[in-house]
Order: sequence, then C-alpha cells, then structure tokens
Amino acid sequence: MESIPLIVLTIWLLPAAWFDYRSRRVPNWLTLPPLPVALWWAWGHGALGLTLTALAAGYIAFRFGGLGGADGKIATVVAAVSPPALALTGLLLLAGFIIQRLRGKAHSLPAAPFFLVATVIVLLYSLLPASYSLLP
Repeated sequence: MESIPLIVLTIWLLPAAWFDYRSRRVPNWLTLPPLPVALWWAWGHGALGLTLTALAAGYIAFRFGGLGGADGKIATVVAAVSPPALALTGLLLLAGFIIQRLRGKAHSLPAAPFFLVATVIVLLYSLLPASYSLLP
C-alpha cells in the first residue's frame, strides 16, 4: 500500500478529529472539498463501489440520526483511500460504544478521532518492512 495517500489522509483528519473532539462538529469547508477527489481516487484505484456504498450508508445514517453528516463524508473519503482504515474504524467505534454501554453512558462518540487513529495504525503498518508484516 502506498504511504503518501495515507499521510495526506492523516494530515486531513487531524483538524477534523480536533473539531469533532472539541465541539462535536466538523465544518463543511473541511469535509466537502475532499469528496470529489476521493471519488476520483476510488474510481482510479478500484474502490469506487465501496466508496459509493460508504457515501450512501453515511447519508442514510445521517438522515435517521445515526451519525453526523461529517462522519459520513469522512467515511467516504477514508473508504476511497484506505478500506482497511474504514474497517478498523468500525471496529474501534464498536469497541468504544460497548465500553460506553458497560459504563452506563449513552451519549454519542465523536467519530473523527476514531478515523484518525485507525488511519495512523494502517499508515504505521504500511511502513513496516515486508519481513515484519503480520499478514501475508
């Protein structure tokens, strides 16, 4: 996996995660511009189906109050650049929700920091030499 797109994605996710963590809002000026680039990238790298699925699922979840609008846009961009980071984000969010339920809390989690952590993990994994790889 190429590291440069993951580095760019990580840099973009830094302010998104900060906004989401601090105010539970990520401004559209940060989340809208990458969408056309992500769709173009996905088309050229064989991830268009997953990217469009993430876009549709994000929109539906937003309309039904399941997640914020920025979360769906971020998921779309992450799906285009790094499907493994999207999957890992889902697992991390699931763990976060389970931990919150066990603690008796029911409020929502800011998703952008989870996208950031998952992307950084995938980036670090991509930088490992093949001889240190955990997976074939």
